[in-house]
Amino acid sequence: MQRFWFTGNLPFTEVRDLSGGERRRLQLLALLATQPNVLLLDEPTNDLDLETLRTLEEFLDTWPGTAFIVSHDRAFLERTCDVLLAIDDRGQMRELSGSIDAWLKAMATTSPTPTRQATSSGEATSPNKRLRELEKSIHKLERSYAKLSEQLLTTTDREQAKTRGDELKRIRQELDLAELEWLELATGE
Repeated sequence: MQRFWFTGNLPFTEVRDLSGGERRRLQLLALLATQPNVLLLDEPTNDLDLETLRTLEEFLDTWPGTAFIVSHDRAFLERTCDVLLAIDDRGQMRELSGSIDAWLKAMATTSPTPTRQATSSGEATSPNKRLRELEKSIHKLERSYAKLSEQLLTTTDREQAKTRGDELKRIRQELDLAELEWLELATGE
């Protein structure tokens, strides 16, 4: 319940007294607590605040089962899905080998979708998959940076402050590199 911000007196509040966003979080929590093998999520990002959206993304990152997600939220789909399927104007479904934006652009210009790229390990990976990996990494680095920044503000010990400052600098560098790579992939440069 804490993961979905049901803390303090909120777990004891009657459902009718919850806000719309809190009800939506409760629905998600109740569904996920049953630990089904398969999740069928239809527009799961509707009516979610940013924090709940990020929590859902993190949850789906570690989800051991299969999740089928139908959504118009392109960013959410690209961050959470390993396989993207699209249905075109003629009702034909196909697996996307690149980003959704690239597919839409290809549909508009009838040009082929992006080709596969080689990673630093020499393994071929789709630009879309690498973008998703980078986005996940960026989100984790941002969370670590925010948490460490908060800890630094409350640190009174000089050595701890220096250690945390050095760690913040390291995370910032990693974050800058990941964002630069993401930008290069996203813009095709």
